[in-house]
Amino acid sequence: MAEIFGWLAGVAETGLAKRFFEAKAANARRKCVQDLYTLQAFSTRQLRVLSKNTAAMLNLNPL
Repeated sequence: MAEIFGWLAGVAETGLAKRFFEAKAANARRKCVQDLYTLQAFSTRQLRVLSKNTAAMLNLNPL
């Protein structure tokens, strides 16, 4: 009887751990996609414009 209880507890624990890590992985995937969109928002062209505008505001020659 104790062996069956131990086996069931192990199965339940494994199921809980699996759900926990699946949720963590899903959250990590969502964050990764959000970060990718953030990086795409700052494309090279936009950064050039941003650096020129910043240089103009600071009265500097842009690179």
